Amino acid sequence: MLPIRNLALALGLSTGLLAGGGWLASAVTPDEAASVSAESERPARPEPHGGLEVVAQGVRNSDGDIIFMVFDDAEALRLYDYEQAVGYAEIPASSGAVQAGFPDLNEGPYAVTLFHDENGDRDFNMAGDLPLEGYGTSGAKGPYDEPSFAQAAVDPGHVAIEVHYMN
Repeated sequence: MLPIRNLALALGLSTGLLAGGGWLASAVTPDEAASVSAESERPARPEPHGGLEVVAQGVRNSDGDIIFMVFDDAEALRLYDYEQAVGYAEIPASSGAVQAGFPDLNEGPYAVTLFHDENGDRDFNMAGDLPLEGYGTSGAKGPYDEPSFAQAAVDPGHVAIEVHYMN
């Protein structure tokens, strides 16, 4: 059975990672912000091909975000240690499928976990042992499957992960 308590704890800890990013953003001076703004007005360069592209399939609504975490270490995956994630993305949810790209992840293998943060609190919400939000892992055969890193391992390229909802 999926150890939801560990997943909930690990995904809840992602809030700390995000709060740190907010602190960093607040440390940018107005001159630095103007410089970044001027750079953003330049024409976008095409993204290089390669990397890891993850699609969350079966998203039930457009509430909140889909939060993706990519690991390249078996122990980090086992513990859902967000601090050791080599890729992290929050993408607005959309009914059906949501895609996240990690163009710099070209080595592999990787294991990917995700959850649908429907209420936008950046926490994987539970009611006892029952997940209240959707979740998925690469290599999982069903909602109760907790694949090892070897079973979840994917190489760079395209990977689709089914989002499982228990309610």
